[in-house]
Amino acid sequence: MPISLRQIRYFVATAELGQISRAAVELSISQSAVTTAIRELELTVNLQLFERSSSGMELTPAGREFLFHAYEILQKVHEATHLTVLRAMWREGSWSPRPIR
Repeated sequence: MPISLRQIRYFVATAELGQISRAAVELSISQSAVTTAIRELELTVNLQLFERSSSGMELTPAGREFLFHAYEILQKVHEATHLTVLRAMWREGSWSPRPIR
């Protein structure tokens, strides 16, 4: 199964907040949706990304490495989305690039 942006976003939120419950609140979704997405992601990449405990979720070494790539992926998606918006504005005439000096 391919990795989805949804899974990456849920993974990043959980990694940053340290708890599925806090990630779910931040993302305005259910805890079970976060749990399912992370389990599916771990199955897809065949790695344990988190150590689970009663106090929360802590990244494994593989999880820390994956987080680095997840940030890059989300940044590139943001850049591509922003570029698409700028191109649309340029076509409409509501934005024009500044000349390079």
